[in-house]
This record gives sequence, structure tokens and C-alpha cells, in this order.
Amino acid sequence: MASTYAVGAEARTNQTRVLLVTGVDYPAHEWRKTAPVLKEILEQGGGTDVRVVVDPAFLDSAALTN
Repeated sequence: MASTYAVGAEARTNQTRVLLVTGVDYPAHEWRKTAPVLKEILEQGGGTDVRVVVDPAFLDSAALTN
């Protein structure tokens, strides 16, 4: 599935978009360490654009459509 959307002044095309929602502390999950590593792994190869959001309330916002 090809998609195009604006990120700042640049447009990304033909990439799988991933929204990684984190930010809730849980003793067994160190998201501050794992989120950047997961983002890097998912973006290897250039076919995936990962956006990390640290506020779960983002899912209920108008920004989600961007």
C-alpha cells in the first residue's frame, strides 16, 4: 500500500507508516530505552517511517490524521 504524507517540508512516499505509542511507565518495560531501538530496527532498509509518540492521549487527538 503506497501512501504519501507531509513531514515538515519533505514528503515521504511508498513507505509503511508505523505509529509507536509509548510513554506509560510499567516496571517491567523500559520504554525510554526500547522505543528508539525498535524505531531504528523498523526503519532499517528505508521502507518504513516510524513516528514515536510518548503521550497515549495522542490517539484521541486531531493530530492522529496527520
